[in-house]
Amino acid sequence: MASRKTTRKELTLKERVAVIEYARKNPKEGTRKLSEVFQCGRTQIQSILKSREKIMESFRANDPLLRKRKRESELSDTVYRWYSLARERDIPVTGPMLQEEALKIGEILGEKDFKASNGWLSNFKKRHNIAICRGRKAKDRLTILLCANAAGDKRSPLVIGRAEKPS
Repeated sequence: MASRKTTRKELTLKERVAVIEYARKNPKEGTRKLSEVFQCGRTQIQSILKSREKIMESFRANDPLLRKRKRESELSDTVYRWYSLARERDIPVTGPMLQEEALKIGEILGEKDFKASNGWLSNFKKRHNIAICRGRKAKDRLTILLCANAAGDKRSPLVIGRAEKPS
């Protein structure tokens, strides 16, 4: 049995709409026949037909017809790389920090109309599965006793230690 290696043909939005229209006009045609007509895989035809509402909505919204799939913007990718580097260095990243950095990166990339709104932040967190920590003040404290007298004699510093529950 000889195995046949096929490369996946990715259909554009225009081609996916054509698949949906063809299937609507020819309801008795199966996925095998559709895959032969459009020269792509049966599972690809099945997923197109399964998500036909989303595809048609995208088509009606005048999305680019030659686009094969939605891609994240360069801005989003760059902000995520910055976030990943900060987390690798154990820097706690808050929402406002992320928004501020996104604005800086957007300015550098020439994104004129970009606003790092709370909605953008929420969608960014969902897209990248990020849980942002809240900004908290550090409670690490150390007490040191420094002593000197009027004659100018100095004693070495005395470290008292940390409190278990700093106030």
